[in-house]
Amino acid sequence: MSDAGLLHTAFRLSALAAATGAAVCLVLAVRSRLRTRPVVPGRDAGSFAPMREWVWALVPPAFLLGLLLLGHA
Repeated sequence: MSDAGLLHTAFRLSALAAATGAAVCLVLAVRSRLRTRPVVPGRDAGSFAPMREWVWALVPPAFLLGLLLLGHA
């Protein structure tokens, strides 16, 4: 296999891994979002509740980027 073929295969595999990882994170975020209780400021100090907002903000664009890269590979 030529260098270009190996590079193309590596690019496709990395795009597939990115799309798959983003999809798994999105599913986990949705599941945790459906099961969460309201955040109580005094009791939940130091919890991972603010992290969920980052997941909601970053995972959908990462998933779409992975699909875009997979489509161009």
